[in-house]
Amino acid sequence: MSEQDAAYYCKQGLAYLREGELERATAALYQAVQLDPQRVEAVYHLGIVLRERGDGEAGLVCLAHAAQLAPNSFAVQHGLARALAERGQLEAALQSFQAALALEPRSIEALLSLMGVLQALKHLQAVEAVGQRILALDPGVAAAHRSLGLAYQGQGRIDEAIGSLQRALALDPSDVEAHYYLGYAWMRVGRIEEAVASFRHAVSADPQHARAHSALIVALLIHPEPAPADVAKETRIWAERHAEPLYPAVLPSALDRSPERRLRVGYVSPDFCDHSLRFFMLPLLGQHDKSQFDIICYSNVARPDAWTERLRALAGGWRDVSMRGDASFATLVREDGIDILVDLSLHAPRHRLEVFARKPAPVQLSWLGYPGTTGMRAMDYYITDPFLEPIAEPAPGAPAPLHLPHTFWCYDSLSDEPTGPLPALAAGHVTFGNLNDLCKVNPGVLALWAQVLSQVERSRLLLLAPNGSARERIRGIVSSLGVDPERIDFVERLERSAYLRAYQRLDLCLDCFPYNGHTTGLDAWWMGVPVVTLVGRSPVSRAGLSQARNLGLDDFTAATPEQFVRVAVQASHDLARLSALRLALRSRMSASPLMDTPRFARDLEHAYRTAWRQWCRSTAPSAS
Repeated sequence: MSEQDAAYYCKQGLAYLREGELERATAALYQAVQLDPQRVEAVYHLGIVLRERGDGEAGLVCLAHAAQLAPNSFAVQHGLARALAERGQLEAALQSFQAALALEPRSIEALLSLMGVLQALKHLQAVEAVGQRILALDPGVAAAHRSLGLAYQGQGRIDEAIGSLQRALALDPSDVEAHYYLGYAWMRVGRIEEAVASFRHAVSADPQHARAHSALIVALLIHPEPAPADVAKETRIWAERHAEPLYPAVLPSALDRSPERRLRVGYVSPDFCDHSLRFFMLPLLGQHDKSQFDIICYSNVARPDAWTERLRALAGGWRDVSMRGDASFATLVREDGIDILVDLSLHAPRHRLEVFARKPAPVQLSWLGYPGTTGMRAMDYYITDPFLEPIAEPAPGAPAPLHLPHTFWCYDSLSDEPTGPLPALAAGHVTFGNLNDLCKVNPGVLALWAQVLSQVERSRLLLLAPNGSARERIRGIVSSLGVDPERIDFVERLERSAYLRAYQRLDLCLDCFPYNGHTTGLDAWWMGVPVVTLVGRSPVSRAGLSQARNLGLDDFTAATPEQFVRVAVQASHDLARLSALRLALRSRMSASPLMDTPRFARDLEHAYRTAWRQWCRSTAPSAS
């Protein structure tokens, strides 16, 4: 072995690396390491090159070896920490960042990376401490202000989050991530107009930022002004920009086209955890006909929990795809021989639509995230029901609706919290309420609710809102509409049991529009609280209608704002009926399609089989 030869190959490899010739750099550095395994520079840079070429596993091995050889090298320890973070080994990354910072405690780059790991681990107070440490070194670090904003947001300190994110943007107006996170902060305080503007800024600054573009679509669904056609247009733009470029690479399916054979169905979600998805997927997974359907769940959950394990126990197969890139994920689906791949997110956060764009399964459809469609050519269908979307011919080239006969949702509250007596009987006044996220409570909604309060003497309104400016803004709006702001009560975000008990304070729910309560509507009915809903044109604005009709309680639905007020006022005056419903609603709901899981599972399976037969009838194997 020649040290001179090892030094030569190392120098050559570094030269190739500077020129971007990664394959040659890899070969030269590998030769150097073969000649001298203790040469730190060669081992370290081989790890860097392997990571850049996409071989994160081998790169990590090299970097770990380099860190053992050079425990006092900041660059090596920092490189290892970053590689560990990229591979999702967060606890190990945390230790490596701390080791690097012990060597160079004033490294802003390492401190920022440490903030990212602490954020992923949900150590939000530690994120705050590191952020303040950075700003003490340099108050002009926009990324530190942005990360602090994200940490404050996670702690429910939304006003502070908005302030930090605005400071980040004042320092760097092109900070796409700051615009993106600010959009979500505006949503938390109910300022949907500002949220849409922030997401538009992010998309304008980086048109390839698919997550920000998806957030814009969801915000537009909630915004009171855009027509369904406008939202559909933005959805098509997303598909053209982020999905269509992947479509030419779609491979034809070689799967067996027998129409009646046992099918392999894959469910894809980032929410197989402590998320509202569990109220629908736990009962469904337990009722699927395993003789006809083999169920595989593709979990994009970064931090699994007890609910993840409960869901996993009911699936026929489970794949953790949280660390897989889109192309690798799509390959896995093909290798698993999935016949029908089901997206459970649409444009909700952490979706994997770019996987679906590669068409890894011959039949693909969307369901559950919210009623609607992604507009992607690679999606064949979307699940709906006759009340969310009247049966009609689909638009050419767009995903087709698959109508379930009764309901889009089949729900299990997974709780037996008691409904309690009608609170108005003891309080002497009616309490209206809505426990949706505040982003759905726009000024038009508040104006209509204020009319109800004005016509029902001594009535009160209970809302879910964070402390601070959000509550003051709501009080200011209702005061301008002639309603005493002292009649408005608030609760903060609550854990599940406390949230359900909050319904014990309500006599009647007033629904949001244009985005109705979906899971929250079902929660209200389960807790014995009827929901007065205004029926709109888009599927998300017809959720209240679908749920009320499945309960046989159409008289709580309204076609116009004037009728909404009239229905709410009349219902509030009939305490005898509200009290009777309080006692009967849970049984009524349990007997309805909304909780008949065996029937729902058969309906959904029939839809899957219908879609599969249609694919089998196609004249030749194709990607569509």
